[in-house]
Amino acid sequence: MYSGIRKMKFIDYYKRLKEKYINHILIIQRGNFYVAINTDAEILHYILGFKLRLQKTGDYEVGFPLSSLEKNKKNIEAANYRIAIVNETEKYDEETGAKKREVAEVQRIERENKQVSDYKKVQSKKEETILLAEAKRLVKKIYQITENAPKKYRYSLVTKLQNLSVEILEEVCNENMMTEEKKKLYAKIQTIEYLLVILKETNSITTKQQGQTAQIIFNLIKSIIN
Repeated sequence: MYSGIRKMKFIDYYKRLKEKYINHILIIQRGNFYVAINTDAEILHYILGFKLRLQKTGDYEVGFPLSSLEKNKKNIEAANYRIAIVNETEKYDEETGAKKREVAEVQRIERENKQVSDYKKVQSKKEETILLAEAKRLVKKIYQITENAPKKYRYSLVTKLQNLSVEILEEVCNENMMTEEKKKLYAKIQTIEYLLVILKETNSITTKQQGQTAQIIFNLIKSIIN
């Protein structure tokens, strides 16, 4: 499907493909491991306990050996997520010599364990309160770290970033978010992460500010999953 991977960095390839599989947890083979990045990495960190690694690019990453794919796939499906798995093939791109990759889509399991469902109902009020608090923290933090951003970004990247954080707050105020609404929420959160990386690369925010905001985003995602 995609070839010539060595012409771009792995992170760029991942982000390009993620645009197509925005509603999936995207897992891409890189050598002997499967890798997920940013929002997908944070979700896997929470539901599977994988260690998050902060890359020099400002992106978060998790990985696991190829041999544990089936076990992890079952656990991801049990948590009611769709997966897009990208495997390396034995075919090579003629121009670059890079191995080609192919996408295999795994459909989400629609059923949910009754015990888990009942537990969620009992905990819903508490979780909604935590979710709303984290969404408020995100808005406050976004406005705080972008307050002194350069003017050339203030009415483009910064405005977009601020608006997205407010939209997320408005959406989490909905006490009965459905699966599709949560997917849209994840997409907005991921866009915020991308914009934060750009602002960091342009020295509009510091590494510390990016890290602090990433922690709030992680807590927000954890609250949404619950």
